[in-house]
Amino acid sequence: MTTLIRLILLVLLSAALMDIAGLRTAFFQEMVERHGDYAYMGVALAIAWLTMPLVTRQFDS
Repeated sequence: MTTLIRLILLVLLSAALMDIAGLRTAFFQEMVERHGDYAYMGVALAIAWLTMPLVTRQFDS
């Protein structure tokens, strides 16, 4: 699996987990109201980018 596909999947997973955990409240809701869904997906991208090395090691071994 290429790195780009892994990153896309992790962004989608991060966004779904943030919704499930209820993190799209208060701070995130205000951020989305000001900047739109791009801010929300930016947070999901940051989470995915930070967790990507862990996932890469898991699948490569």
